[in-house]
Amino acid sequence: MKKVYAAILTGIFISACSSSSNPYPLKPTEINNSSGKLPAQAAHCINNAWKAQYPATKIQRQTTDFYLVTIPGPDADIAQAIIDTGVLLTAKVRLLAIPGADPQITQMVKDCL
Repeated sequence: MKKVYAAILTGIFISACSSSSNPYPLKPTEINNSSGKLPAQAAHCINNAWKAQYPATKIQRQTTDFYLVTIPGPDADIAQAIIDTGVLLTAKVRLLAIPGADPQITQMVKDCL
């Protein structure tokens, strides 16, 4: 009986490890730039712009000058803007989005740089 349980658990483990679904569907976009703004200013600008079109947008302050602005989707996030300290304490902004995301998401980030 122990061999049966071991075979079942091994089968479950192998099938779970070979799953091809990507739990992180976000891909890097063309935006990986520095901004002339402070990280907090850039994060709040992106948050406010996205909130106008995507009311569920949320902003999280991870550390003093590290922010994560997210547009949540039904199954996974649609987009994330990662704002960190760059050169001379200005914001470094990186945008990740699902393939085929609304191009306006990218434009709103560009407008806040």
